[in-house]
Parts: sequence; C-alpha cells; structure tokens
Amino acid sequence: MGKLLAVVEALRAWIAPIACLVACALLVHQCNSRGDVEAALRKERAEAAARAAQQIVPDDASLAQIAKKLAPLLAEHPAFKKAVADAVKALPGAKPVAVIQGATAAVSAGGPTRPETAACTPVTPQVPSAPPGEILLRRGDQLHLRLLGTELRTKDGARDLALTVGAYRVDPSGDALLAEAPLVASLTDVAVVAAERAATSHWAFGGLGGVLSGNWAAGGILETPTVRIPLVGGGAALAVVGIAGPAGYVLVGGPLFR
Repeated sequence: MGKLLAVVEALRAWIAPIACLVACALLVHQCNSRGDVEAALRKERAEAAARAAQQIVPDDASLAQIAKKLAPLLAEHPAFKKAVADAVKALPGAKPVAVIQGATAAVSAGGPTRPETAACTPVTPQVPSAPPGEILLRRGDQLHLRLLGTELRTKDGARDLALTVGAYRVDPSGDALLAEAPLVASLTDVAVVAAERAATSHWAFGGLGGVLSGNWAAGGILETPTVRIPLVGGGAALAVVGIAGPAGYVLVGGPLFR
C-alpha cells in the first residue's frame, strides 16, 4: 500500500502537464479540422459557380437568331458548310451559339515568280486551268483573306470551333473568291477558379519532457500556420515553447521563416 501511494504521489506532479498537453493537442486538431472543412467548402462553391458559368445554354430564340444569320453563309460557302458538318459530327448534339467573321486588310500580291509553263504543285485535276489570256492573280493585284466560323456548344458545356479561310481578289465589280479551305484550329478552354486552396499549413503541437540534476521538466511546442510575407515572398510562422517543473517554468517564442 505504501508503494502504491508513493507511485501515485510521484505521478501527481505529472497530471497537470499531461492534461495541458492533451488539451492543447485536441484544440489544435479541432482548429485544423475546421479550417480544412471551410477551405474545402469555399473551393467547392467556387468550382460549382465556374461550372455553372461555363454551361450556360442560350435560349431557343437566341439559337434561332444565330441559325438565321448562319444560313446564308452556309449556302454561299460549301467549304464552310462542310467544316460545320464535320464539327457537329465530332461533337454530337452541339448547336451553333456564335457566328465568327473577320477579314484582313487588302494587300498587294507579290513574292517570287515562276515560269508561265511551270505546273502547279500539287496539281489539282478538279480545278480546270484558266483559258489562254486569262489569269487569276497578277503582281500588284489587291487581295485579302476572310475568316468564317461558328462556335458550337453542347448542353453539358463541351465546345468546338468550325472555321474556314477564303482568299479574295479585289475587283472593281466586287471581290472574287479564289480559294477557300477549312482552318485547322483547336479550342482549349481553361477555367480558372478564383478560390482559396485547401490550407497546406496547419497548427502544429508537440510535447517536451526531460530530467536534469534530479529535477524533471515537461512542456510543449506550439507552431502557428505559415502566412505569406507580402512583397518579400516566402512565409513565416510563430513558434512558442513552454517548459515547467518543480524548479519553475520558462516560456519562449519566436518567428520561423520559410
């Protein structure tokens, strides 16, 4: 019985430090868990808002207006019509939501010449040669390029572009189409979510204990989350160390730079 009382008496001095350590550990865990949950909720809400913004589908009236504007372009430009059909085939269910038109300024034809008898490379049998005495383009003629396109979008937000480029000669009677072909292009849409990332730095806590010259001492280390230092870069945190024992106690602290 005497030995048991001696053990209890020896352990009594450790009860308060151990209780403080346990309480601090639970408090740090609670703070970290709450911070993670709040950060995850903010990120989820921001991502949901971004997805909703990307998946806005125009109403039927707007789609009809786009289709009406697109119809004459499809009728006048077979290459553009084929580009749109190929894009719809690659993206089933997509509908035109925008019409794209553009043109370069007129420029003078120029560049290296070749002999009149030289064959085209590659030869295109489907295009008949110009009759004798007629030419498609001569040095100094004015020409420009026109871009035709449409943006296609599905209900779930998938998007693609159908584009063609045509070369036109500027004539007094009007622009003459010389050639038109699909424009090979890709649409990469990156949604930047302006949300706070889940916290990568948390509260940290650890325990200390030791014996020196017959006296014992126990304590703990507490570190705050790292915060970014404006203009300088990097981060800083505050660390606090507390130790107590029969001989007294000591509390020190200071910043940690990363």
